[in-house]
Amino acid sequence: MKDERSLNIDLARIFAIVGVTYYHIWKRMRRPEYIVGIFNLDGFAKWGVIGVIIMFVISGYCMVGSYQRLEGLPTGKRLKSFYLTRFLRIAPAYYISILICCIFMANNLKPQPYEFKDVVAHLLFVHAFSMETVAKIKGFYWYISVQMIFYLMVPFIFLVCKKAVLWLKLSATAKKVAAILACILLFPLTWITFFSNMEYIAMLPCFLVGMLAAYLKGVKVPRVIGILLFLGGIGMMFIKSNPFLTYDAYKSISGVAIALGFLWMPKINVKNSLRTIIIALSAASYSIYLYQFAFFAFIPKKGGEFVMTLFVVFTVAVGLLMYLCVEYPLANVLCRGNKKQQV
Repeated sequence: MKDERSLNIDLARIFAIVGVTYYHIWKRMRRPEYIVGIFNLDGFAKWGVIGVIIMFVISGYCMVGSYQRLEGLPTGKRLKSFYLTRFLRIAPAYYISILICCIFMANNLKPQPYEFKDVVAHLLFVHAFSMETVAKIKGFYWYISVQMIFYLMVPFIFLVCKKAVLWLKLSATAKKVAAILACILLFPLTWITFFSNMEYIAMLPCFLVGMLAAYLKGVKVPRVIGILLFLGGIGMMFIKSNPFLTYDAYKSISGVAIALGFLWMPKINVKNSLRTIIIALSAASYSIYLYQFAFFAFIPKKGGEFVMTLFVVFTVAVGLLMYLCVEYPLANVLCRGNKKQQV
């Protein structure tokens, strides 16, 4: 039976990508924060960066299902199918984005001049390993590199967990308790300031929390916990910065809380037309991220809330268009290819 699509996950992706888009445009416009008492009315834009945290948690959550669906295959075929699917999901749109960026972006839009070796590092998804290459071409491409590194680790994580369970001879209940404890222990690792410039390390606990949340799907988490986590994370975005928490700790707590809130809150159902829009925007979230730079040249250094929102809408529209032109046709071709292989 085909798994029913979760609109909670789709809405989490949309929330994350809109937040990241607002953050990038807000920073480029150099808008001041609008503080009223203890509230920051520009909180969604300032803390939109937590969208990246949300995306890593959701990605880890989804990878568990993707890898488990291949369980019946021999190890070699399973690894080949998983890695090939991940590569074809990420690489084509990413490569086209790099090509467009390199050809059409003016020099003053680049963080710094880049060389051929920087392009090669990006094409091989290894640019996040070095501070010299991570911000070349476009700074936000670091996310793609880190994501691919985590995808490579998924089978290894499954293997380690399987061996650990066999070695410890854990019961079903003990495994779930261990998963909950692992979530609690992993979460604070994202707060460590030492890792703030090492995203491929700092984001791994977020990815693992998502994987553990997927493993705990069978546990009946009270829906009220999901709602409270979501509201708590949202509330943190609009509260004036807390002097007792570091920036990384604040960002991680809010991002993980919102992500788990989406996953654990009551199931969201909407009518067909709105459902179609939500699914389309969710599917296009990757392309929206890739084409964040589309209107950077035209974003004014100063502007009000309306101007900022207008550029966010334009950026989302360009990402949706590129999804329809690149990702969607490719997905159809791959789907037809898979059906032929099954026949």
